[in-house]
Amino acid sequence: MTAERLARRTGGISDADQAIATAMTATMAPWPEATEIDTDAPHEQTLDRAMTAIHAHWAGVPRRFRRPRMEPG
Repeated sequence: MTAERLARRTGGISDADQAIATAMTATMAPWPEATEIDTDAPHEQTLDRAMTAIHAHWAGVPRRFRRPRMEPG
């Protein structure tokens, strides 16, 4: 999965590539407490699963996305 994601990248500030991913896999311990979230799912479903993982209180709570407020000038 990591190799597939790295191959789809089109640029950005991260310098992570397949060599870094391979080195991390070889040297880092597994993270059994981690929660896997399918980011290929629809945005709202992904967000709901992430919020549920963060805190069960947020499950099913409607979220409003607002643009940040910008000062004039």
